[in-house]
Amino acid sequence: MKQLNIQQVYEMLSQIASALIQNEEQLGEIDQKIGDGDHGIGMRNGAKAILVTLHEEQQATVGDIFKKAGMAMMGSMGGASGVIFGSLFLGLAKTTKDKKTISVEDLHDGMAQAIKDIQKRGKAELGDKTMLDALIPATETLNYYKTADFMIALEKASESATVGVEKTKKYPAKFGRSKFLGDRTVGYQDAGATSVNIIFTAMYDYLKSVENTDIEKNMEGRQMKIGFGADNNAVEFKDDLKKYAEELGYEVVDFGIPVDSSVDYPAVAFDVSHAIKNKEIDRGVLCCGTGIGMAIAANKVAGIRAAQITDIYSAERAQLSNNAQIATFGAFVQGIDSAKLLLAEYLSHTFEPGTRSEPKINQISQYEAKK
Repeated sequence: MKQLNIQQVYEMLSQIASALIQNEEQLGEIDQKIGDGDHGIGMRNGAKAILVTLHEEQQATVGDIFKKAGMAMMGSMGGASGVIFGSLFLGLAKTTKDKKTISVEDLHDGMAQAIKDIQKRGKAELGDKTMLDALIPATETLNYYKTADFMIALEKASESATVGVEKTKKYPAKFGRSKFLGDRTVGYQDAGATSVNIIFTAMYDYLKSVENTDIEKNMEGRQMKIGFGADNNAVEFKDDLKKYAEELGYEVVDFGIPVDSSVDYPAVAFDVSHAIKNKEIDRGVLCCGTGIGMAIAANKVAGIRAAQITDIYSAERAQLSNNAQIATFGAFVQGIDSAKLLLAEYLSHTFEPGTRSEPKINQISQYEAKK
């Protein structure tokens, strides 16, 4: 997902507010160790004000939503925290003023503006044990991933915010009531930085829920649509697998060629891969002499994961461990009956987000995004 629309920004802010309310007690306990102990209450009040404001009237632009949220926090929290966290959302409002959608780059630009505004008011810098110790590294990460998928960018930004919170334990406080404790504040994390971490984590959690819902909606009420392709070495082999998939109840699309024709395997692999990226089909099955060439070619298309299927365990793990959208087979090295069994096994499994395999797959996506 590259863009969030107005409704999605509204829903994401609602999730942020809910997360802050849920963490009231934790934030209060953190603040009580070296501060006034009222940070949790303040953030709860600000978050509740956001929810009330957003429910009162529909906003016309993304900037309107952020502006309403910022003003709600300033008006309900009071004190320095109200101004600082209100400024976070008002910075976003400045850079998304007339926008109907927001990108990762827009989110970065808004956070960068917020940092400037906060520093102008409070004069704090990185390492001063404030909310900036989480906000600055998270924003820098957004800049690094500004062309990536929203979920990837927010995952990495939330990780950076978490690291920033941990680093505040090493710093003596220089602002607020805790500054009077000096070096005695070392060893304790900053409550404001923790709130920033909660905000970024809530944004990431929202994106995960949206993606999972989209997957469920796409699959609801219909069978998967499977695209089949082959070079001239495996046309009949592919036709047998396609017919078998139809018998299993799947919808099929043929990207192949007539038996008496000739085509190089990369062209077919690219066609099927792009059909998956364009959501014209759900999965792909590619056949050539060994299955190796098709897998290599398909894996050159960014975002595509193709797995050569040679045994029943690989057929299962191709989806469950690797979320491979494409399975490849070799007409010269596999019997058709064995291939049918493996195809049925592969198609029967669906990758589940949240498993230990997901971070590994995300690393691949992140590497592709940097190239």
